[in-house]
Amino acid sequence: MINRVVIVGSGALATFYAYKWSRDFYVSVLGSWKESISAINLFGQHQSNRKLTANLDWGKTKEPDLVVWLTKTYKNKSSLMNYAKLNWRCPVLILQNGIGQESLFQDFLGENQKIIRGVTNQGAKLMDPGNVLNTGDGEIIVEKDNLFNNFPVVQVNNIQTMVYNKLAISSVLNPTCALFGVSNKNATIGEPGKHLKKMVNLCFPFFKKRKVFDSEKEYLEHVESVARKTGDNLNSMLVDFKSNRKTEVSEILAPINNELKSAELTRIINLLNS
Repeated sequence: MINRVVIVGSGALATFYAYKWSRDFYVSVLGSWKESISAINLFGQHQSNRKLTANLDWGKTKEPDLVVWLTKTYKNKSSLMNYAKLNWRCPVLILQNGIGQESLFQDFLGENQKIIRGVTNQGAKLMDPGNVLNTGDGEIIVEKDNLFNNFPVVQVNNIQTMVYNKLAISSVLNPTCALFGVSNKNATIGEPGKHLKKMVNLCFPFFKKRKVFDSEKEYLEHVESVARKTGDNLNSMLVDFKSNRKTEVSEILAPINNELKSAELTRIINLLNS
């Protein structure tokens, strides 16, 4: 049973879930962004119905029942170096973009560390440190485990299917939005729409091999449907690229391209990494 939750990360989704969950659980946020940690603490102090703290000094936090990992994927190594010093043995739920993080976590935390994979469809935009905007309600989906029986998530038997499904969307929609500076719904029309279709064409063999989609048409229709449903949402890759921050394109698109060896995908990865 979950009573105490630690969130690693202090960005948009981490802040959103910290505020949301602190109504029903004891929540602690661990991060390295001083302004965000201060703002989250201030919020918790002024909300009598919340059980919320945030720390720059991770060693001051009590071991929880569950750790939810919500840093940017490219920060995993540095964050895991700090986290490993805590010697906690509680389960870790990874809610990040991309694939392949599990092996890195096992390398740092040991083979006996319980790692649980999940995906979230929640949209959130950080307006200022500690000030987050809900840009689209979405569920957290996790692999089935009795641990989550009192926690607000959807449990499924095969989380890998959901992970690949989200990767299929983010690998084509996020780069298109970032390159053309458009919201999700506008990525399906005009020049962005043509680029989106090209991205689907390039990435389809990876997902066909894993039986995520039977046809390129099915893949494109699925991405377009998600783009329309999320409407005005500005995905994180677009926000990061516009703000001249490092994007997660390597963690999202590179694992696909490692298999496909596409010169065009390599060009896009380099462009969004510049």
